[in-house]
Amino acid sequence: LNALCDQNKLVRRNAVIAIGTIGVWSPEVNIGLLKALSDWDLEVRRGVIAVLGQIVPSGMIASTEMITVLLDALSDWDLEVKKGTVTLLGKVGRENFIVISRLLSILDEESPHVKGEAVHALCRIGSREPQIITGLFKALYDSNSIVKSAAAEALEKLERDVFKLYK
Repeated sequence: LNALCDQNKLVRRNAVIAIGTIGVWSPEVNIGLLKALSDWDLEVRRGVIAVLGQIVPSGMIASTEMITVLLDALSDWDLEVKKGTVTLLGKVGRENFIVISRLLSILDEESPHVKGEAVHALCRIGSREPQIITGLFKALYDSNSIVKSAAAEALEKLERDVFKLYK
């Protein structure tokens, strides 16, 4: 974990790879990776978001600190970092109004690929939030077919999930 702070970007990149290879999540690893998500080196940031996506436990409710860092990472200029961050927010952002609001705002402002990922993330968060359903219906009318298709798939999945609840 100390290598994530090394002055040499290659050492930091290799540290991220090693953490991903080991593949074990812990609060200490999480803190180290979240700090590295603001690294000036693009490859470090891309690696960090990919590793977090692999090792963060499914269903984990993220800490306020983690949510704050991930929301900040949405400002990254790199689309791969943004997409990975959106994916991760969908994995850990359940029941977090700020995350849901930010993912919904992405549907209005980002590239089609990031928007499509936001649709998938909102679908992962679930259908108990009416604003998610409203946002997904709005995405059906997006000018990009990637976003439209993702929204249609998400609404279909959420519909099946809702019917399962009431059977």
